Amino acid sequence: MERSLDNLRGAGALTVDGLRALSLEDLQRLIQPSGFHTRKAPALKAFVVLLDEEFDGSLATLPATPTDTLRARLLTLPGVGPETADAILLYALGHPVPVADEYLRRVSERHHLSPSTPGRNRIGYESLATLTRQAFASDAPENQARLFNEFHALMVAVGKAHCGRTAHCEGCPLRTDPHTKAVRRVRISYYQNWRKRFDGTIRFIHATDAGCRLCGSRDDPPGHAARS
Repeated sequence: MERSLDNLRGAGALTVDGLRALSLEDLQRLIQPSGFHTRKAPALKAFVVLLDEEFDGSLATLPATPTDTLRARLLTLPGVGPETADAILLYALGHPVPVADEYLRRVSERHHLSPSTPGRNRIGYESLATLTRQAFASDAPENQARLFNEFHALMVAVGKAHCGRTAHCEGCPLRTDPHTKAVRRVRISYYQNWRKRFDGTIRFIHATDAGCRLCGSRDDPPGHAARS
């Protein structure tokens, strides 16, 4: 990703005007280090066309569009699926939309956070997004975009370190979660400090002043006390 961004920056194409001026072939060449460049380049060009035709070529007017309307429109672009659309909405436009990726699917499956195993399809994706949305439903709406952003970043961090195709549970901050075997109600919390996630200073699901966000208990069973 960094090499592709450097390539675009070096070509003066890290702007809408720059992307618009590039040929499809040149764009494919510049973003080739990121992989799937033959799919990503047409999607980027289609996004620029969408921006020009429906939003006067300005990114400034895009965030004001209702989330559901904009998401549906993004999903019509070539090569744009739910995860990509939601990433655009969250990271580029600041909409409070959770991003559900493979790491979250693995964590959800291995920690029994969902009644059924989410599949690798659109239905499975939407179930994971709903899982995350429900987790933060009690948080103030104005904070949700930031929380979804942080939560996704933390899922990626934990996923890369511990929850790949083969689980590496040693040292994982989720390993001692007392609800991992019994949880049936869906509640995902976020880590407070991902830089210290291996020092036991972060949290995933834990007791709060109002009681556990999963079971409602005010008790602190072993390993269940808030780690902050």
